[in-house]
Amino acid sequence: MAILKHISVKNRFYSSAVEYLTCQFDEYTNKPILDEKGRIQERENYLISGVNCDVDSFGAECIEVNRLYGKNNSVKDVKAHHYIISFEPNDSITMELDKWILLALWRTVICCSSPVVKCQGIY
Repeated sequence: MAILKHISVKNRFYSSAVEYLTCQFDEYTNKPILDEKGRIQERENYLISGVNCDVDSFGAECIEVNRLYGKNNSVKDVKAHHYIISFEPNDSITMELDKWILLALWRTVICCSSPVVKCQGIY
């Protein structure tokens, strides 16, 4: 059975969202898992890509779009939406198929229902 997780990001530091998606966090405390030198550990397996944006410039693109449309200036405003889809290990779903399913969901449901002209996302 698939689990779809939606994260509304209010943090003004977009790099924090990317860090959450690419690095390991304790599932109970949500604190980063550090190595013996105190550096945050990267996840072993993940796919990350953007929809209408480049992963490496995601934060800058979000800021640009917000300025263009005069959005997300307040601390309480949602700055971004992230979607994570997970499957049970015995579901035999590859990361590539997982990515395809999430992109299909994005194009048919999430992006089309959004009033934002430039849809952006990282998963």
